[in-house]
Amino acid sequence: LVEGLQNQAQYNGLKGVVLSEAVDSRLCVRLYQDNMDLRLKVENVRPLIVMPDERKVLYAQLQDLTDEQIVSSREYLRIQLKVKGVKHFNTAVAHNNLGIALSKTYKPYEMLEAVAMLTKAAKSMRRVAADDDPHVLQFSQTLKETQETLTRFEEDGVLSALPCWWHPSSRQEDAAKMALVFTSLHDTFGSDNTSISSETMQHGLRMHGLLNFTASSSDPVNETAFVALACDELQQMKVQANRE
Repeated sequence: LVEGLQNQAQYNGLKGVVLSEAVDSRLCVRLYQDNMDLRLKVENVRPLIVMPDERKVLYAQLQDLTDEQIVSSREYLRIQLKVKGVKHFNTAVAHNNLGIALSKTYKPYEMLEAVAMLTKAAKSMRRVAADDDPHVLQFSQTLKETQETLTRFEEDGVLSALPCWWHPSSRQEDAAKMALVFTSLHDTFGSDNTSISSETMQHGLRMHGLLNFTASSSDPVNETAFVALACDELQQMKVQANRE
């Protein structure tokens, strides 16, 4: 839940999903209402307890919103090319909008097309706008960030999962993240030993986005087993997400 914003007070009270922690220690939050991404300070984001089944519905809605945004952005670009032509401010904006929409899927093919659209947008904007126009810097920065994400897919074993949510990552990165999840669950629900219950593992992983994970036994789980099982589940999610 977004709250406490002063300069962008219109977003206070809106709900969204945390996509990632940004480089500047802010949280990247995607709003449910209009699929907009905001970079917010931690104090401006209040966690809401959303159960796994609700999360599954919300993530599906996010994917639908992203697909709709891509379709509408393609149509807007088609209209601008027909009405304004290639060398026009509106057409540059249309290329940029489509590139951003495609980049939100975090899929290799769509990210490749996103870079192509954003490249056209940046070049067009440099032609039609003044050097000090903020759009020039903004478009160039968006292109750079998308290129960096696309480059990640060239690394061995790096894929994304659940488009619109899990960014491209390697198994090593997933293992580090899941180790932190285990520690959090153990500190909250664990006993004095080094394990947590399989029920806690299942609930915890589903709360962290592994929505279809089901524990295969009722035995307690230590950190090593937890991380291995979580990473295996994530790998299945990645293969499925990048097959669609």
